[in-house]
Amino acid sequence: LDDSMEKIVTLLIETGGVKVCGVLLNCVSGQLHSLIKSIYGLKLLSNIIRNFSTLQLHIVVEELFFSPDNDVPLIVKLATGQDRTGVVLDSLLDRLDTETMTRVLDTIKDHLGEVVKTVSGKYWIKSLSQSVNCQQ
Repeated sequence: LDDSMEKIVTLLIETGGVKVCGVLLNCVSGQLHSLIKSIYGLKLLSNIIRNFSTLQLHIVVEELFFSPDNDVPLIVKLATGQDRTGVVLDSLLDRLDTETMTRVLDTIKDHLGEVVKTVSGKYWIKSLSQSVNCQQ
């Protein structure tokens, strides 16, 4: 999943089907903490969210609730600035059901002190809240 392979990996995710996405899921599982550190990784995560099957998406989202090294969950890291462009947030808003989106919002609110210190954190809370309220 090297940066130089961005176009081919994107094409594989978008057109490869469940089996190809399953192989890619195997490659990224347990590695999301390092994947979200680069622009390419954020684009890749966004593509994964948009194109993986519902079950595969659920596995990826579960990992976003994980706290590596007893730190904040990955979803909070994304909200507080890792996802500067909002590409991951947009993908989550497009794909997640109300229950999962509410869980994301609750997890972010559990770390409200850190999240509201950033512009992106406030934007994540606002966007998720609006989406949850519209779906109810």
